[in-house]
Amino acid sequence: MASSLAEAGVDELVVNAGVEGSDKAMRILEDIKREFAPLLRQRGWRVLMLQEMCCCAKGGGVRRSPAISGMCHGGERGRMT
Repeated sequence: MASSLAEAGVDELVVNAGVEGSDKAMRILEDIKREFAPLLRQRGWRVLMLQEMCCCAKGGGVRRSPAISGMCHGGERGRMT
């Protein structure tokens, strides 16, 4: 939980710049951030990074298995918390 409501929310948005349509991906992440901001503030939650995930190596970002639609990292890649 964030130590104050001022810290609640999403700190950073990251897209895979090497993949076509990264500008559209950033707009989608901005929409997600805006949509969830009230909930995050109400709960006092803080999201350090909201990052686009890709099934290819083009973007240089986080790769994901095609069998999953998302994942949560507890500070270490691949570790669920």
